[in-house]
Amino acid sequence: MALPQYNVSGAAGVARLIYTVPGTAGQSDARTAAISINVCALLACTATIWVAPPTGSLTDGMKIENVRPLQATDVIERTQIVLPAGWRVFVASSVDSGLACQVWGIEETV
Repeated sequence: MALPQYNVSGAAGVARLIYTVPGTAGQSDARTAAISINVCALLACTATIWVAPPTGSLTDGMKIENVRPLQATDVIERTQIVLPAGWRVFVASSVDSGLACQVWGIEETV
């Protein structure tokens, strides 16, 4: 990924997909990504961040931040997250469009 991906969280309480590592594990298009996640509160809210495998529902065990209270302009940053092909990053806010999110890093062909 050459440039960061930018997203704003959607409806309150709904997990929004903000990044997927390209490719499919075991296929010629498979990639591994080393990423950083930056989440900025646009409004006072709580934030939840998940890192999840390619399929299935989000579970508590996938959370890297769990209902963390934030004031407007507060920032959460998580770095050095290495993910295999197909893995996904989701965010949710307790208020509509409460978070601005960036994901950036390096993707390499496996």
